[in-house]
Amino acid sequence: MSILNYFIRVNEHAMLLEAMTAKLGLTAHLEDLPDHRNVMKRAGQRCLACSRPHDCAEWLEEHDEPEQAPRFCRNRDLFARMRDQMLAEQPDQNSL
Repeated sequence: MSILNYFIRVNEHAMLLEAMTAKLGLTAHLEDLPDHRNVMKRAGQRCLACSRPHDCAEWLEEHDEPEQAPRFCRNRDLFARMRDQMLAEQPDQNSL
């Protein structure tokens, strides 16, 4: 793989990761994590190791407001934990 192809691949996966966090509504929560740079670095490494970027792009186009990432997503567990944490931190609407 040429260096140019490598950077194209890295860019493609980075855009998919960013789109996935946005689609799941996790971008702001992710940025608020104390160690968000390392969390994103590890998530990016898992994403880059994925062999299904075209499936991911297609899934992102087909789902408007998903509750969770697709089953094949290597960051699915991370996103689920983040969503659970985010929901737990929201004030209970019934107590207002």
